[in-house]
Amino acid sequence: MINSLLLLTLSVTGADFEVESLITRQSGFFKVQAVENGARVMLLNPNAKPAIEQACRRALTLPTVQQLKRKLKSELELSLHNNNGDTKHRLLTFDIPDSVHYINASIDDYQQQKQSSWWYCQGTVKVSSESETLAGLAIRYAWDIVNTERDINTKKLKLKSVLPYAINHPSTHHDAISLIVHNAAKDKQLAYIQKYHLQPEKLKLAKSKQVVSNALLNHNQLKQAYEYVAECDSLNCRKLKLSIEQKLEQQEQQTADDLDSYFRE
Repeated sequence: MINSLLLLTLSVTGADFEVESLITRQSGFFKVQAVENGARVMLLNPNAKPAIEQACRRALTLPTVQQLKRKLKSELELSLHNNNGDTKHRLLTFDIPDSVHYINASIDDYQQQKQSSWWYCQGTVKVSSESETLAGLAIRYAWDIVNTERDINTKKLKLKSVLPYAINHPSTHHDAISLIVHNAAKDKQLAYIQKYHLQPEKLKLAKSKQVVSNALLNHNQLKQAYEYVAECDSLNCRKLKLSIEQKLEQQEQQTADDLDSYFRE
């Protein structure tokens, strides 16, 4: 029994975390380090302890995600340079930030073991669909560009390369259209939603659902707007859902008051 536990400990903690390729991430909840053959997580907030395994599994995917980000970056830059000949465009690069994370993968033979202040974890990451993962990274990167890029011309140029990548994959097509809705003038948003037949179940990102819901809300289509956030659990979705519920109650009350007035006449 002791030998078995020793072998488990050696296998899980055997990764070398003193290499140049070490990936380190830190939040208010965890400090994470990952290498090709393992990862470790340090708990920084006791309230996050139930999420240790989730953090470990995410950490194990970091090297693979980093490789796929490099591939996406190369493809985006090649596309940009092929379609734009001037020097300014050729110097533009796509630096996908650490905050952009997505992978469609499974982790086989997962193990974790606590030693000192670290939780060590190991497992075999198997990418289920590289094309779907690249598209998923692309749409998340597109939203990051929208939210962080300050130069309007650079933003447009980057989105011109990133958005088609997401639009052309069925798993991210509708989320990419929702970003176009977000960037469109308010009087054009409803037309885009109708033209591309955006439906709640086809949107994966909470941000996408929020955008479409807000656009419908701006056109006073309360019930349709509610459908897009009904199953969305992000903080912004919950706030929007509450706002729509209040407007629906007011609308129902107004209808009831109008009927009451009608029958009193």
